[in-house]
Amino acid sequence: YITRYQNHKICQIIMTKMKYAFFFILLYGINHKTFSQWNNLSINSTQFLYGAYFLNNDTGFVFGDGVVFKTNDGGMNWSSPAIAISSQFTSMNFINDSIGFLVGDAVTVLKTTDGGNNWFIQNSPIQLLYSIDFGNSLNGIAVGDEATIIKTIDGGQYWVQIQAPYLFGDSLFHYELRTVQFINDSVA
Repeated sequence: YITRYQNHKICQIIMTKMKYAFFFILLYGINHKTFSQWNNLSINSTQFLYGAYFLNNDTGFVFGDGVVFKTNDGGMNWSSPAIAISSQFTSMNFINDSIGFLVGDAVTVLKTTDGGNNWFIQNSPIQLLYSIDFGNSLNGIAVGDEATIIKTIDGGQYWVQIQAPYLFGDSLFHYELRTVQFINDSVA
């Protein structure tokens, strides 16, 4: 004979176990569905790759130690565009389908005006750069080593260095700025 209290306890235990079972089934279903959507794609390179940037589902780039690769078919095939300088490339940003920028450790900013097929050196008084972003077609900022901040207001033709604020009140304190992002057309 099972008392009402025992029956209640048995129901609680069963419900708890069902919740856990449902949770694990749901978790497995989500993981299985999520991971089954990824495909391995190979790029013929022995260099380290540090980043990727896609303009749309088909056109994209991967970049790293002295290399940039471009795809026009969603990553099935990759080509190497013409690059004006070898660098450890760290960040890329496009302001439209044709005009884009690439930064890295070669103390320069590279620009493309043909969708990434050719890259050219721009004027830039800078250190190692880690990140670049544009708020619109004219206003851009790049940041990097030793608190480097450079900006352009003419679509990347000329870059000027901005004095970074001192952190912790110590003018000798060197720090890296690793990323920058615009929150609207003019504020990064």
